[in-house]
Amino acid sequence: MTLDQYLSAPAAPTIAQLRKRMCALGYEVKSDAQIRQWRHSYKGRKPDPTNSVGIEKATDGAVPRTSFYPEGWEKIWPEYVGVEGLTQEEGA
Repeated sequence: MTLDQYLSAPAAPTIAQLRKRMCALGYEVKSDAQIRQWRHSYKGRKPDPTNSVGIEKATDGAVPRTSFYPEGWEKIWPEYVGVEGLTQEEGA
């Protein structure tokens, strides 16, 4: 699931709520606007690898970190190669 799909789902948190969750988990998110840019890949923007993990945790795994780095995530997180459910193949 992509960040946009997650935030568009019924009963999904607001962008502000997602940001609060990430901050509560210790991730630094500058503003709600930053999440909106990641949501729509505005001008190719995406979260850095650290915030990609934060989104994965804040969404309870619904938005996997690999959704932001579909090509090359294996180099960023080699320890997850072969872990089931980490890639975005289903419903992409």
